[in-house]
Amino acid sequence: MRKLKRLFFYLIASIYLFLILVTLAGAVAPWIEVENLPPLQLLPAVLVAGIPIYLLLFLLLRKKKGIWRFLALVGFAACLWVFSQDFNILPGKGDKAVNLKVLSYNVKNFNFDHHHVDSVYNLLAPLKADVICFQEFRNYEVEGDSVRALQYLSQKLGLPTHLHFRPDHHYQGVALLSRFPITNFDTLYMDADNANNGFLATLAHPSCGEFGIGNFHLNSFRFFPESKEKDNLWERMLHLLKVSWKTLPEQKRQIDMVLEKVNQSSIPLILTADMNALSHSNLTQPFEEKFTDAFDKQGHGIGWTFPLSDFLGVRIDYHWVSNDMKISDFRVIKKGQSDHYPILGSYNLNSNCAD
Repeated sequence: MRKLKRLFFYLIASIYLFLILVTLAGAVAPWIEVENLPPLQLLPAVLVAGIPIYLLLFLLLRKKKGIWRFLALVGFAACLWVFSQDFNILPGKGDKAVNLKVLSYNVKNFNFDHHHVDSVYNLLAPLKADVICFQEFRNYEVEGDSVRALQYLSQKLGLPTHLHFRPDHHYQGVALLSRFPITNFDTLYMDADNANNGFLATLAHPSCGEFGIGNFHLNSFRFFPESKEKDNLWERMLHLLKVSWKTLPEQKRQIDMVLEKVNQSSIPLILTADMNALSHSNLTQPFEEKFTDAFDKQGHGIGWTFPLSDFLGVRIDYHWVSNDMKISDFRVIKKGQSDHYPILGSYNLNSNCAD
């Protein structure tokens, strides 16, 4: 009996130590290069589950030696710190002046149904954005052959400038609607064999001058694969780990191309993105040197933009804003027909220009 108890203790201790190692690995993920161990960048997504687990362990181990309670406290603190990247209790004091409202939204091809174009319009119209950036935008025919989705939304939203950027052999791409004219346009990257891409457009504000809007969509994981053999959560997780070995290095390559282009710009920039990457990862960290994460500065509550369930999600959609630009407000609009939520930022391009 004593041997069985000892074996049981070693088993539990091994599981406990493994849990601690996984937690610490997820906590240090931003400082580990993607190429070294790609799946490591996925760990921060699951650490939120460790908050109640470690808190419970800390309480259950109150009669054990200090090292076990200390490890539980370390695990709890690490999980709480990672979760804090997606949670703001008290956002900073925003600039009151607003002369630019930017919205971005992965519309998921309107759920492959052109009738959802109107539901997207009904969601976005009250928000009165000056610039809207779409990802996974399919330019459906909505009124016969004469009017397509982008022109339709442009007219109804009163945003006359519009473009749809996609490879020739793909239906979907990234799109732009704007109140202001485009004075310059460049690609951020374009992969011939991938629908996901990005552009950088220079827009002319009538009183604030030129500013840049970037819109990019990094490679997807296809978390919900088409195969019916992967319907359960466990199969999906294994699928995610498998594809991460290829997808994460591809995302890093795309990020390097984005940064190479934007680092050459001398005007204020706002980069809108569906990055398919976590806020606490090596993929998002390179943007923190030149840009401010708008949610981190002015977000409210939990910033999850991709809900996985009613109680869990991840933040993978971003506004990266030039450090010298004032951020007045940032919101996640927790509505819509897509698997993503829209995000809306209010900005002050220049304190000397009119609202």
